[in-house]
Amino acid sequence: MEEELRIRLASVLLRILPGDKSDKRVVLVDMDGTLCDGESWNVLQMHEATPRQEVINIVNDIYGKRNYKVVVWTARGNVAKSRLEFEMIYWTTYWWLKKNGVRFHELDITKRGYTFQIDDKTVNLTHL
Repeated sequence: MEEELRIRLASVLLRILPGDKSDKRVVLVDMDGTLCDGESWNVLQMHEATPRQEVINIVNDIYGKRNYKVVVWTARGNVAKSRLEFEMIYWTTYWWLKKNGVRFHELDITKRGYTFQIDDKTVNLTHL
């Protein structure tokens, strides 16, 4: 199942993200419900989040491609009520990614929350 998912995602990415040697293509990857199961809105939940290894493997494959930049983009920072809490959320998320072997170039925890996204460049794992 994991290998089949990886092949299908690679096929989709090759069609929508053609390699361009002049610059890196940015791939945004969500945390909750994508890299890990469920949602994590406090530090304890973030520590205990269950990794989705099949998705992590796909992200790591993308990371290994020369012309791709992987940005983990999450709304976790939106729950912070202070700068200290924001920093705790950032570093807890960073720690979780490293602990679970997720390869990425950048972490951004300021994604705006939304109900759904309409975009011509979106790849939803449930449609692969």
